[in-house]
Amino acid sequence: NNISFVEVPSKKYYVWKFSGRATESRATKQLELFQKSLKDQSLQGKQNPILNQYNDPWTIPFMRTNEWWIELN
Repeated sequence: NNISFVEVPSKKYYVWKFSGRATESRATKQLELFQKSLKDQSLQGKQNPILNQYNDPWTIPFMRTNEWWIELN
């Protein structure tokens, strides 16, 4: 009874996947690489990238999955 569903408009994102722990410095470095890759390909996205982390704290680092998402313009 405490769950509700809300329909939201669809969006498209560029996605950059990386493994390991997403410490602040590591996540920042990955975001810089992602943004450089987009720029090198003449692609442009919106501001406010989203960091997604999918694993529990006990997952060993090399098996962890993280992603940066940047919404397409």
